Amino acid sequence: DHHRGALSITSIMRIGYLDWRAMVLGLLHPRRRAAAAWLVLALAGARCDCVPPEAGQRFACATSADCADGYVCFALLCVPEGLADAGQPPADAGGQPDDAGLDGGQTGGDDAGDDGGPPDGGPPDAGQPDGDAGRDAGPGDGGLDAGALDAGRDGGFDGGATADAGGGPDAGGGLDGGWWDLRFAHRRALTVQTGTAAIGSGYAVAVTFDHAGLVAAGKARADAADVRVVCGQGNNQVERDRVLDTGSALAAATTTLWFRVAAPVGASASDQRCFLYYGFAAAGAPLATATNVFSYFDGFESGTLANWQMVNGLWQASMGQAHHGQWAMAYPEEANQDRDIFVNPTLNVANVYFDAWWYSTTTNVDVSQLVRASPDGGNNYQTNLEALTGWDIAQSIGFTWVELAANRATPVANVWTRVGVAIAGTQLRVFRNGVQVNPVSGPFDVGVDFPSGTVGFNKWNIGTGSTWFVDDVVVRPYVDPEPTVLVGPEE
Repeated sequence: DHHRGALSITSIMRIGYLDWRAMVLGLLHPRRRAAAAWLVLALAGARCDCVPPEAGQRFACATSADCADGYVCFALLCVPEGLADAGQPPADAGGQPDDAGLDGGQTGGDDAGDDGGPPDGGPPDAGQPDGDAGRDAGPGDGGLDAGALDAGRDGGFDGGATADAGGGPDAGGGLDGGWWDLRFAHRRALTVQTGTAAIGSGYAVAVTFDHAGLVAAGKARADAADVRVVCGQGNNQVERDRVLDTGSALAAATTTLWFRVAAPVGASASDQRCFLYYGFAAAGAPLATATNVFSYFDGFESGTLANWQMVNGLWQASMGQAHHGQWAMAYPEEANQDRDIFVNPTLNVANVYFDAWWYSTTTNVDVSQLVRASPDGGNNYQTNLEALTGWDIAQSIGFTWVELAANRATPVANVWTRVGVAIAGTQLRVFRNGVQVNPVSGPFDVGVDFPSGTVGFNKWNIGTGSTWFVDDVVVRPYVDPEPTVLVGPEE
């Protein structure tokens, strides 16, 4: 053995021929740093004096003097002489991605294609992210880039990025898809797909996945504290607030979470910068503030109506019924009087989805959900529930009420019902429990009377012995058609 220290590289490799990448990634992993540190010290004072046990195996080096006869040091690895240059595509110039071809049908690690062999015959990339977009289905090409973590799922390693001292997000991971936090065992790519309508940065989208299956397999926590949405923003990966849909449940086969996109997405386009991470049993609380996802949210758990501006009437916070938690907003019996209440602070929004849960102790009610409303309630578009006749489409112009489309769908007393009013441009739709009920299909053209406004509720009649409750109010931007989110395979 040719060694300068107490332990030779030959001895190290005889302990099971440790893969160099496992060692380096060990340095990144907070629970492996201590165990891996002695390996680095040994490598610093040892020569590669062994024959690789399999083709393509490479060992760490600083210069070719650290390698055995017949080997040269290339990109901090001992490789056979001639292998680094023979038959390989040229390295990129000035830190640009390597060859843009698809060598062998798969994307690669530090080049945009996968040539299936050793690294290209030039210097490492000068600080740029990998050329691919993080979609490798196979092994890495073994390249060492000087920039951020490898462009995704090829298992390669870029020499620049490291985890933070607490095992947190990678310092350099951005759109190249490097693993955000090594403590999370699994992730799935999220693809936001738009229809004919583009969406802006911060648009709220919903992702549905089989959380029950993950919990049953021991891959995720039942309380979803380890379920995170992480999106690339510039050169960083950033955890996004994600909140449970008000009609969904954790540990369900169709658990639905909402989050905001990190950047605009054009019409008929897709965005692949976000991932769903899970599989960290000791995870702390995730980012889950509803007002960081939606334009407005109130679950009334403050026990007050501080987030509302009451124009008139008997609106009150109540523990009589609640869709979630203990509190909701309520209106007691009162006959034939216009009473309005609007969100506080006042919104001025045009294209919006206004979502709320209703509960009435009888069907003898006449109540409405308003969009593009004036702060005094005199002007608005609305859906109006008129007792057993169902929900119509109407408008109020200067406090004069006009029905635009007839009532549809029959209400049920003593059952929480989800009511949604969606408007984009002049096109309005009414939803009950997530299903469009008015019109039956397509949108209804309400005209151009009110280009924007706030949102709120109107009560006309609450019959004898009746109380109307409202809970889990959500306001968010809306385009028609709405985007979808596709969930990729587990990594």
